[in-house]
Amino acid sequence: MLVPLTLNTYPLATGQGCPPNAFLSTVYSQGQPAYDETTMKRIADACEHWCQVFADDGRTVAGQMFEETDFFKFTGDVDPEQFNFGGIGTTGGGVKGESYPTPEEGVLASLAHRSIYYRGTADRWDVSIRPYHNASHRYQNVVSAGYAGSCKVIGDLGNGKWAVDPNYASKIVTRGNMMGSYMTDTARPLRFAIGAGHHNTSGGNGQEVQLTGPLTKMYVDTARAWGIDVRCYTPNDGLGSFPGDLHAAVDTVNQWARNGWVPDMLMEVHYQGLAQGSNAGRGFFVIYPDWNDDVDTDIRDRFIPLWVPDYQTRTGMPPYGNGGMSEKRTGVGIAGYRLGVFSTTVGLKNTTSRCIVEHGCHTCPADYEIIQHSTYNQDVVNAFLTAWFKMEGRPIPNQPPADGPYVPSGEGGMVDGFYLVKPFWDAWQARKEYNHPDYGLIISGMVIAPVDGKMRYVQFTEKGALACYPTGMPDGVPEGDPWFIRNLKVVERAEAMQYAKEQELVPSTLV
Repeated sequence: MLVPLTLNTYPLATGQGCPPNAFLSTVYSQGQPAYDETTMKRIADACEHWCQVFADDGRTVAGQMFEETDFFKFTGDVDPEQFNFGGIGTTGGGVKGESYPTPEEGVLASLAHRSIYYRGTADRWDVSIRPYHNASHRYQNVVSAGYAGSCKVIGDLGNGKWAVDPNYASKIVTRGNMMGSYMTDTARPLRFAIGAGHHNTSGGNGQEVQLTGPLTKMYVDTARAWGIDVRCYTPNDGLGSFPGDLHAAVDTVNQWARNGWVPDMLMEVHYQGLAQGSNAGRGFFVIYPDWNDDVDTDIRDRFIPLWVPDYQTRTGMPPYGNGGMSEKRTGVGIAGYRLGVFSTTVGLKNTTSRCIVEHGCHTCPADYEIIQHSTYNQDVVNAFLTAWFKMEGRPIPNQPPADGPYVPSGEGGMVDGFYLVKPFWDAWQARKEYNHPDYGLIISGMVIAPVDGKMRYVQFTEKGALACYPTGMPDGVPEGDPWFIRNLKVVERAEAMQYAKEQELVPSTLV
């Protein structure tokens, strides 16, 4: 079943074209149009072509034309010979608006005019469609009126922007869904490539490394629960470390693409680090490429406006600036160099949205307090995926259940050079002077490894291993028992250690 349009649908790049047969079936279901069959077919074919060129949802384009032309019967001010299918330039009272010489140019005018409202001024359009910015002959009028880029979803088309009718957008949705009833849903699952920042031999801040791993794991688990085809180039779904430098890690995505798996979205997980203890520069933001002809307008113009307010509402963290930062504005870009994630994947610029997300500043006390909240990881993941799905015109699936995959998180501390997240840290602090005599030194970061055949969060010590057991789960943990960290038995530790070494999650020299 094709997912219906709603007032909250973002109509650009939904993956749904404008099949001519569905277009014509809808028109003729409402009576005889003013044009003959040959002309109607030219209009339908032109809609399919220009919807592909402009990455516009065919149902929305058709629905708007159906509304403006009364299913091409032209019962309003515009005459059929004007080929003005969007009511462009009409103001009521007999004002006929613009005219175009052919049906094809009339269709182009409608899509180009819509793009001004959705994409903004021509300098923000993709280079391939920029030459058509004034195909409606009304580009400057829209810009001067302040409406360029003012629409994010279908519901924004009314309220005096495209039309004054308060029900205008609802009519487009209704008519677009009429055509949708003649279509079938052929959209494949979205593809998501992701990696944990600094989990490679290029190195990075130790505390950030410990934060990015669990958050990446949360992205992977939640994305899969949403039906996304997700691949993580960091081992163990983000908790391990890639046995090579940053470029080699990210080049994994290029290899996937060469083998036919081209991602729709590529994102690397990071946290910003500034002067320790200062709240200056706090906040979350996304970095997008803007290097010569490698400019990700999808992230810049579509994703950011959908993502920033939702992220802030869910977490209470403010955005850094407007929540977006171009590659050239970063410290690396200002120095004249490209960020490795973007330079390595430049070959995917025409097929894949690419970004780096800084999920707050871990050295800012105000941000760090929010970052350590028990729901923070899930909240930011839901905000990201929701904005992406809206950008792609996909329905938002049911949220993961409250008893879904457990990821230990929360404010922890450093022990023996390794960072312990809150559950491990709390258990370690509770035992105090008994820890080192019983466990020995901490010798690894947190990994996911099997314990009695079940995947658990494990942190290896010299004499054992700390394993995390969520409250209420089986394995002998009583319901409501707040203590779910225990030292593994010798045979359990051996099982987990062997797996961790095989997956290169820990050094092979560990014993």
